[in-house]
Amino acid sequence: MTGDEPVFTGHYPHFPIFPGVCVLECARTAAEAATPPEAGELRLAAVESSRFLAAVRPGDVLEIEVTWTPREPGWRCNAKVATATGPAASARFHYRRETAS
Repeated sequence: MTGDEPVFTGHYPHFPIFPGVCVLECARTAAEAATPPEAGELRLAAVESSRFLAAVRPGDVLEIEVTWTPREPGWRCNAKVATATGPAASARFHYRRETAS
């Protein structure tokens, strides 16, 4: 990501950072791209927790590691987000199995 992206405008002047909600969205997207095959169709039910450990700045590349665990009635996903300078955030998502309507 570069400093020219719209999300940096005004967040914060003279010290641009990638908004936390955008970091969570990147983690969610990474999680959903790596769901366990045996999980079937999943839908995000809750963000159970999130912690922001360091600012993500223009030029940073996010490295996202996800770990899935079965949790009735669905699955839990733990995501760790890091940049080259170290840990940036962590999140825990709860997913429910999709049922046919």
